[in-house]
Amino acid sequence: MGLWSRIKRSMRALFGGIVEKTEDPELILQQTIRDMRDRVPELNNSVAQV
Repeated sequence: MGLWSRIKRSMRALFGGIVEKTEDPELILQQTIRDMRDRVPELNNSVAQV
């Protein structure tokens, strides 16, 4: 494994850890639910057109 590969791998691990620590799974789930609820009327219209 070359030096650049090791550096790149270390940087990905470092930034991946930082992102993982800042993400709140509960907030992500709540946002996903809001997004899905926002799409319901659009999907109902699509079904009605078919």
